Amino acid sequence: MKFTKNTFLILGMASIFSIAWIGDGMAADAPAGKFRKNGANYDCRPGCYCLGGANVTTTKDLKKACENRDLNVVSKFPGVNLCPENFPRSKAKAESIFDCYNESGENYLDTYISCPVGKYLPKNSAQCADCLDGYRCPGIRMNRTNPDADIRLIKCPTGKVANAEHTDCIEPDDQEQTVHCIRGEYLPANSESCAECPDGYYCPNEKDYPINRAVSQGNERCTGNKVPNDRKDDCVPCSSGKEPDEDHATCVDAKIHVDPGQYLRANSTDPISCSGSVKKFCPGGSFYKKSVDQGKYDCPFNSNANSTNTACELKLTKKQMVNGVSGNGECWLKTDPEDYKLCIYGARFENASNTPTSSSTNNAATELKGFALTLKNK
Repeated sequence: MKFTKNTFLILGMASIFSIAWIGDGMAADAPAGKFRKNGANYDCRPGCYCLGGANVTTTKDLKKACENRDLNVVSKFPGVNLCPENFPRSKAKAESIFDCYNESGENYLDTYISCPVGKYLPKNSAQCADCLDGYRCPGIRMNRTNPDADIRLIKCPTGKVANAEHTDCIEPDDQEQTVHCIRGEYLPANSESCAECPDGYYCPNEKDYPINRAVSQGNERCTGNKVPNDRKDDCVPCSSGKEPDEDHATCVDAKIHVDPGQYLRANSTDPISCSGSVKKFCPGGSFYKKSVDQGKYDCPFNSNANSTNTACELKLTKKQMVNGVSGNGECWLKTDPEDYKLCIYGARFENASNTPTSSSTNNAATELKGFALTLKNK
């Protein structure tokens, strides 16, 4: 190779650029999974995760600080973070919060996260966030993978904007009209104006809703032992002795449980025995406190209550035939709606699907079957 003045000039410039590149590399922040101290990179310590950080000169022992969860020391190292309390462990070189795990070995990668429509999962985060302007967020239900990137935050193409719910990107001229509803209001289906939150529901958000949608927006039903508060922007529990009505619109007196063989007297909360009459029976149940007796019924036809006053029995005294053998005896027709037996003149029937053949007692038997089913539906 023939060396000239220009050759030496070129080689000299290359050396300068090489030295500059090496110098920049030494001065750069530590990569993920490491921290930088006194100009050198070190593996992240167990109990912490390292997103990568600038050079520090502190003499504090990071290994001990990560093990003892000493936030005062850890905070002095840029890019170094303690693993969360519910996932306090990590191996060396942990790069993000998703490398932290608990005593059972479960970590963020072992658990699922669900973000509803209009929200996304920011990178290196365990919490869903509201969708950003200019983006759509169709929601997620997934394993916590790809922690170094935003998940399900999708930028709208050039020339398009997100709709009000951030579920789609649309042309600016086609952007949906919206209406602003305050807390305690909602937007009914196929409507252009807000309305007071309906009974049994609460409306906790103040936001813009797209109009003329096929479903109501902004209203959520109260559940459990709760009903809406006066402003209908939250649910509150019923006081002791009260419970929500069927629509969860208001609190009413709680139902009183009555055992079989007892009934609830008018204006009382203490069930009492049903005994005292062979023509009355009490199957039990649950009742609200009312001004009339509840749970005590008259036996139909010529039937009497059984010995426990929990059901009625119809006594038939006609000649009968059971399993092909004729003879005189008594047949009891019980009103137990789950399993009653029809013992009719000329045949024996085990359930209500059979058809009696006797004409002398059919009417009474059929009517009593209907009475039993009526009780079952109460």
